[in-house]
Amino acid sequence: MRIALLIVLALCCFTACTSPPVYEDNISIDEYDWFYKDTLSFSFELKDTSQRYNFFINVRHTDAFDYANLWVNVETVYPNGESQSGSVNLPMADKKGKWYGSGLGDIFSNETLTNEVMIQQNAQLPLSGTYQFKISQFMRVDPLPNVMDIGVIIRKAEEG
Repeated sequence: MRIALLIVLALCCFTACTSPPVYEDNISIDEYDWFYKDTLSFSFELKDTSQRYNFFINVRHTDAFDYANLWVNVETVYPNGESQSGSVNLPMADKKGKWYGSGLGDIFSNETLTNEVMIQQNAQLPLSGTYQFKISQFMRVDPLPNVMDIGVIIRKAEEG
């Protein structure tokens, strides 16, 4: 079942009109229970500081996920060790309860190219080197059930 989902998602990626990611990674959540203490870390090597980037978060969850949105805290650690963080509201479903993204069986994903949740647009990073993104769940329940994977995608911003 998981292989079929990956094949479908890969086909969506190859047929979309969006530029390929310069970075993409997903981390699985153990037993689909995301605890406050489980901060997910993503590292990205940046060489071109003149380029602008769009940042996205991927969320894969089961149909039993109980919320129309997902609050996360995102911390960015710069190559010089300085950091900044903030809370981000990720929309998961519309007002009628229809999940955003694509679904296969009882698994839904916001990681298709047309449904990625953009958290920052047209950003220019000031330093070359390794950036780290730390994401933790910021909901009112611990653990947060039915979250399968969280991921980060970075794309070059379209010029013009």
